[in-house]
Amino acid sequence: MWLEVRSAAAALAAKVKSGADVRFMLGDPDSQVTSERERLEATPLTLATRIAMTRAEITKVDAEIPVRLSDRHIAISVWIFDDEAIVATHIGVGLGQDSVTLHLRRAQQGGVFDRYVEHFDSLWADGHPADK
Repeated sequence: MWLEVRSAAAALAAKVKSGADVRFMLGDPDSQVTSERERLEATPLTLATRIAMTRAEITKVDAEIPVRLSDRHIAISVWIFDDEAIVATHIGVGLGQDSVTLHLRRAQQGGVFDRYVEHFDSLWADGHPADK
Protein backbone atom coordinates (compact mmCIF):
# COMPACT_ATOMS: atom_id res chain seq x y z
CA MET A 1 0.00 0.00 0.00
CA TRP A 2 2.76 2.45 0.93
CA LEU A 3 4.35 2.13 -2.51
CA GLU A 4 1.17 1.93 -4.58
CA VAL A 5 -1.06 4.56 -2.98
CA ARG A 6 0.12 8.10 -3.50
CA SER A 7 0.14 9.99 -0.19
CA ALA A 8 -1.16 6.95 1.71
CA ALA A 9 -0.37 8.54 5.08
CA ALA A 10 -2.40 11.65 4.21
CA ALA A 11 -5.29 9.55 2.87
CA LEU A 12 -5.38 7.44 6.03
CA ALA A 13 -5.22 10.53 8.25
CA ALA A 14 -8.17 12.05 6.38
CA LYS A 15 -10.17 8.83 6.78
CA VAL A 16 -9.47 8.67 10.52
CA LYS A 17 -10.34 12.34 10.98
CA SER A 18 -13.62 11.82 9.12
CA GLY A 19 -14.56 9.06 11.56
CA ALA A 20 -13.45 5.91 9.74
CA ASP A 21 -12.34 2.95 11.86
CA VAL A 22 -8.77 2.42 10.68
CA ARG A 23 -6.81 -0.33 12.43
CA PHE A 24 -3.79 -2.41 11.52
CA MET A 25 -3.42 -6.02 12.62
CA LEU A 26 0.08 -7.23 11.84
CA GLY A 27 1.96 -10.43 12.40
CA ASP A 28 4.15 -10.42 15.46
CA PRO A 29 7.68 -10.09 14.06
CA ASP A 30 9.07 -12.12 16.97
CA SER A 31 6.66 -15.04 16.63
CA GLN A 32 7.44 -18.55 15.48
CA VAL A 33 4.75 -18.17 12.79
CA THR A 34 6.64 -15.21 11.31
CA SER A 35 9.94 -17.09 11.44
CA GLU A 36 8.43 -20.08 9.66
CA ARG A 37 6.91 -17.88 6.94
CA GLU A 38 10.29 -16.21 6.44
CA ARG A 39 11.90 -19.63 6.07
CA LEU A 40 9.34 -20.57 3.40
CA GLU A 41 9.63 -17.27 1.50
CA ALA A 42 13.45 -17.33 1.63
CA THR A 43 13.78 -13.69 0.56
CA PRO A 44 16.18 -11.01 1.83
CA LEU A 45 13.21 -8.69 2.45
CA THR A 46 11.97 -10.68 5.43
CA LEU A 47 8.46 -10.61 6.80
CA ALA A 48 9.75 -9.06 10.04
CA THR A 49 11.34 -6.29 7.96
CA ARG A 50 8.11 -5.70 6.04
CA ILE A 51 6.21 -5.54 9.33
CA ALA A 52 8.74 -2.99 10.64
CA MET A 53 8.39 -0.95 7.44
CA THR A 54 4.60 -0.91 7.78
CA ARG A 55 4.84 0.17 11.41
CA ALA A 56 7.25 2.97 10.42
CA GLU A 57 4.84 4.18 7.72
CA ILE A 58 1.92 4.16 10.17
CA THR A 59 3.88 6.52 12.43
CA LYS A 60 3.89 9.04 9.55
CA VAL A 61 0.08 9.22 9.60
CA ASP A 62 -1.09 12.43 11.27
CA ALA A 63 -3.78 10.59 13.23
CA GLU A 64 -3.95 7.93 15.91
CA ILE A 65 -4.15 4.47 14.34
CA PRO A 66 -4.23 1.47 16.64
CA VAL A 67 -1.82 -1.33 15.76
CA ARG A 68 -1.96 -4.80 17.24
CA LEU A 69 0.29 -7.79 16.69
CA SER A 70 -0.68 -11.44 16.46
CA ASP A 71 1.14 -14.74 16.37
CA ARG A 72 -1.94 -16.32 14.75
CA HIS A 73 -1.43 -14.89 11.27
CA ILE A 74 -1.37 -17.54 8.61
CA ALA A 75 -0.13 -15.75 5.52
CA ILE A 76 -3.21 -13.76 4.60
CA SER A 77 -3.89 -10.06 4.17
CA VAL A 78 -7.39 -8.64 4.57
CA TRP A 79 -8.46 -5.03 3.96
CA ILE A 80 -12.05 -4.35 5.00
CA PHE A 81 -13.98 -1.31 3.74
CA ASP A 82 -17.63 -1.03 4.83
CA ASP A 83 -19.29 -3.78 2.72
CA GLU A 84 -16.26 -4.64 0.60
CA ALA A 85 -12.98 -6.41 1.31
CA ILE A 86 -9.76 -7.17 -0.49
CA VAL A 87 -8.26 -10.52 0.51
CA ALA A 88 -4.78 -11.63 -0.53
CA THR A 89 -4.49 -15.35 0.01
CA HIS A 90 -0.78 -15.96 0.26
CA ILE A 91 -0.48 -19.32 -1.43
CA GLY A 92 2.67 -21.38 -1.65
CA VAL A 93 6.00 -19.84 -0.80
CA GLY A 94 5.58 -16.64 -2.81
CA LEU A 95 5.38 -13.15 -1.40
CA GLY A 96 2.09 -11.32 -0.96
CA GLN A 97 2.31 -9.53 -4.29
CA ASP A 98 2.48 -12.94 -5.99
CA SER A 99 -0.69 -14.19 -4.32
CA VAL A 100 -4.25 -14.58 -5.46
CA THR A 101 -6.24 -11.47 -4.55
CA LEU A 102 -10.00 -11.52 -4.15
CA HIS A 103 -12.43 -8.58 -4.12
CA LEU A 104 -15.39 -9.47 -1.93
CA ARG A 105 -18.71 -7.69 -1.45
CA ARG A 106 -21.18 -8.41 1.32
CA ALA A 107 -24.01 -10.23 -0.45
CA GLN A 108 -25.69 -11.84 2.55
CA GLN A 109 -25.42 -12.02 6.29
CA GLY A 110 -23.01 -14.75 7.40
CA GLY A 111 -21.47 -15.15 3.94
CA VAL A 112 -17.85 -15.11 2.87
CA PHE A 113 -17.42 -11.38 3.54
CA ASP A 114 -18.71 -11.71 7.10
CA ARG A 115 -16.46 -14.71 7.71
CA TYR A 116 -13.38 -12.58 6.90
CA VAL A 117 -14.65 -9.79 9.17
CA GLU A 118 -15.09 -12.37 11.95
CA HIS A 119 -11.56 -13.64 11.28
CA PHE A 120 -10.12 -10.13 11.59
CA ASP A 121 -12.13 -9.40 14.74
CA SER A 122 -10.89 -12.65 16.29
CA LEU A 123 -7.27 -11.82 15.52
CA TRP A 124 -7.77 -8.28 16.85
CA ALA A 125 -9.26 -9.55 20.12
CA ASP A 126 -6.42 -12.04 20.64
CA GLY A 127 -3.64 -9.71 19.50
CA HIS A 128 -1.57 -7.48 21.70
CA PRO A 129 -0.87 -3.77 21.29
CA ALA A 130 2.27 -2.96 19.35
CA ASP A 131 4.85 -0.93 21.22
CA LYS A 132 5.19 2.48 19.65
